[in-house]
Amino acid sequence: MGGIAGILAYRGQPVKNTELEGLGEKLAHRGQEKSCFYDSAARLGLVQRFFSFVNGEDKRKKKIIKNEDESVFLIIDGWLESDRSLMIELRKRGHQFHQDIFEEVIVHLYEERGMDFLTSVRGFFSLAIWDKKERCLYGARDRFGTKPLYYYNGDRFLFASEVKAFLSLIPERSVNTKALAHYLTFQFVPDPLTIYKNIYSIPAGHYFILKEGELKIERYWSPKFKIVERPLPVLTAEIQEALQYAVKSALPPGETAFSFLSSGIDSTIVASLLCEQRPKVKTFSVGYAERDFSELGIARRTAQFLGTEHAEVIITAEHFLEKLPFLVWHFDQPLADPAAISLFFGAQEAGKHTSWIFSGEGADELFGGYRIYCEPISVRPFKRLPRWSRELCYRFSRILPEGVPGKNYIRRAYQELEERYVGNANIFSPELKEEILKIDEALPLPQEITGTYYKEAANYDEVTKMQYIDLHTWMPGDINMKVDKMYMANSLEARMPFLAPRVFSIAASLPLQAKIQGGMTKFALRCAFCKRIPEEIVSRPKLGFPVPTKQWMKKEFAPLMQKLLEGETAKRWINTELACRLLNEHKQERADHSRKLWTLLIFLLCHDLYISGKISKNTSLKL
Repeated sequence: MGGIAGILAYRGQPVKNTELEGLGEKLAHRGQEKSCFYDSAARLGLVQRFFSFVNGEDKRKKKIIKNEDESVFLIIDGWLESDRSLMIELRKRGHQFHQDIFEEVIVHLYEERGMDFLTSVRGFFSLAIWDKKERCLYGARDRFGTKPLYYYNGDRFLFASEVKAFLSLIPERSVNTKALAHYLTFQFVPDPLTIYKNIYSIPAGHYFILKEGELKIERYWSPKFKIVERPLPVLTAEIQEALQYAVKSALPPGETAFSFLSSGIDSTIVASLLCEQRPKVKTFSVGYAERDFSELGIARRTAQFLGTEHAEVIITAEHFLEKLPFLVWHFDQPLADPAAISLFFGAQEAGKHTSWIFSGEGADELFGGYRIYCEPISVRPFKRLPRWSRELCYRFSRILPEGVPGKNYIRRAYQELEERYVGNANIFSPELKEEILKIDEALPLPQEITGTYYKEAANYDEVTKMQYIDLHTWMPGDINMKVDKMYMANSLEARMPFLAPRVFSIAASLPLQAKIQGGMTKFALRCAFCKRIPEEIVSRPKLGFPVPTKQWMKKEFAPLMQKLLEGETAKRWINTELACRLLNEHKQERADHSRKLWTLLIFLLCHDLYISGKISKNTSLKL
């Protein structure tokens, strides 16, 4: 684990020591150790944070990684799957290793293959390479975007694992209105945008090249799906083997393994595989004081079934409200996924025992786990109707009151997939965004983000198209960002075996009936582990991380929301009259606007933290 940052000045004075130290200090939660590198002739400075020991495993990255003649330098955030045979081969070819750590293979692979080496590296990372001879700076993000990488390109080029590292060095902080509009749709800001004007995110599977002041962004990987029909027993055996290998290869040394455990199948599979690899497994679960939103009972029974040492965390609205500015500070930019709450408090507890932990992220996107993936199958009967009949049904549905059974089904079935599906979250409709935002310019449609990916996925079936959209948007922008930001807030490293290359290769070859069958999601994955985990978990539908935001927004969070809507930030960006109406309707239980209100609340807090500077991460929000 760790964090990286750097400065390259195009002209003027070399990078100041205080500036580079400042970048490193802002990333202190990503590692207690720090290394810096300066190239005064190139006006370049690099810094990385790291943990020298991870549960007894000596990382030994005491210095910036470099090649034999000190012409190539590397800083890296993340974890690589070790391959000692590759190190041996590189030594045979004459390469020397200064620190005897696997990350050193990168500088030598770069010497041999340039940035093409990225296609063969397995792991979760963001990295930067300085080629001193070519005077060229590179930066890359892994295939699925598990680690973030942001940049600003002005009089100087600034980059870092977190925006907060260099935000004080840019001349002006202002809102990117296009990003804000997309945020209200997706509940996160999709790559390559950020909420800040002139600050961008490197997309997953991409790298940048900066040479002689010219910046280029290149794509080196994108997910490819190719169905291979084979019997279900063959499929399940392949899935088992791939996940067993992924878990084993990601395990650091030691007797004890650590994993999060919810009531779902994904984390249960991971925990069960860890139990096969280690004599002792410690699991962690999160629940809420509101009993309807607590999965602790099911997780507890699963832990007993697996024989793990189990710990539980119970969250209250008051506890969360106390920590909210701190969480939003770690987000860097608005991220309105309520599940981040569970991840933060779970990571806080796990961080008392370990510096790394396994989790089940990625299974839904790869194996077809979201209920919405069933929609292309459920709308088939409507699609088979004659065109005139579909038109008539749609026109009739438009005059029906909201909430009438069948209205939403007809509306969505009438639309083409590209129009109705822009990702897992679709918080504000384009029409409501026009009303709620006080932005003079025309607002972008979500299809500006998803359109390119739909074109690339033109030959896939509709379920696979939805997966393709999520792999490019939802996964890097929401799932992986909340994991990275909430784990790193507690100096905790994530190990996510479902995102291992071999696991993806199997998942990308699954026929539709192996993903969705009889209304059951992740069919092949469930079959693969049905005899190794509790039956109630195998047959349990996906719930995600249930968070009582609906209840909180009626009571504990309503005064805060009201206060924020009365503030200057809201008056500048939000139609406060409409927002107050949504809040009142929600409090009176006339409608559930919790997700919309939550999305607005997180933006307003983020703005006051990072743009206007009205509050700090330690500000009390208690009224």
